[in-house]
Order: sequence, then C-alpha cells, then structure tokens
Amino acid sequence: MRDFLDITIKNWSGVSNNEKMKIWDKIKTRFQFPRNVLEDLVKAYTMKQCAVSFRNWRSEMNVKYAKTGMDPTTKYRITKGQWAVFLEQRNDPNFLSQSETNSQLAKRNKYHHHLGIGNQHQVPKWRQEEAAKKVVGLPVLSEQLGERSANWIRARKPKETETGVSFEDLMLD
Repeated sequence: MRDFLDITIKNWSGVSNNEKMKIWDKIKTRFQFPRNVLEDLVKAYTMKQCAVSFRNWRSEMNVKYAKTGMDPTTKYRITKGQWAVFLEQRNDPNFLSQSETNSQLAKRNKYHHHLGIGNQHQVPKWRQEEAAKKVVGLPVLSEQLGERSANWIRARKPKETETGVSFEDLMLD
C-alpha cells in the first residue's frame, strides 16, 4: 500500500477510488478467496483495514522521522518533495494545535480499553460467558447495568485482580 500512496494525502477519504482499486487488485493477487465468500464483504473489510494501516503509517512517519529529524526517503518510496510537504503539514499551527488538544484529551482518559482498534470480536465471547453464568445461576453484569455499560467495563477491566478474582465478579458483589 505504501508503494501506491502519497504520504501527503491527509486521510483515507483523500485517496482516489482509482488508487483504492489498485490496492485491492494487488491484495487479490496475494490471496485466494473461498468461492462461497462474498467478495464485496471482504473488500469492504479490507478497505477499512487499509484506512487504519494508512493512518498508522502516517503516524509512524511523524513519530519516527518528522519529530526526530530523520529522513525516510531512502527507506520508503517517498520523494524529497513529498517529505517536505509532509513536514510542512506537520508543522502547520492548526495541526500542532489539534495534536496538542487530542494529546490532552487522551491524557484525561483514566480507563483505557484493551481491545485495539475496532475490535468488537469480544462481544460474542462475552455473550457466551454470560449465557454460561445464567445456566448455573450466577449474576450477569449486563442484566444489572445494561449491555452497553457492561461491555464498556469489560473492555477496560484488568484480566484478574491480585486475588485471582475477576474485576467483573467484584462489580457484581
């Protein structure tokens, strides 16, 4: 993907459909899809992951190269002109102001989640765990707090307390 995209594009929505199709065509040459899989579904998910990857790459370029004064043009397919524009974007007062605002907001968050970007794959597992608890007559967190609140707590809980009791079990007591 890095071979196709210009680092000066500010976000994924700025990537042309033609470039996105080139990326999709390249990905299709590397993978074989089962016949019963809907290609549109796979493509939609892949494009979403490409957007995340593109954002992470630009962030990495900022942290590892722009902020340290290093030059990535020898390691990546980035021209000197593109790098100069990228540095200009990163030193723009509006960008720096927004970056500082976002940094301050992140520092205020006391309850960091442990799921990663967009990982809702835990929800079915949590539902199964709750169903098993219901069967044996144990209290279920989502019945007491609602599913949204219960999921919020589960996403931010440590795995176990020092006593071996889960955070969720402490909440139910």
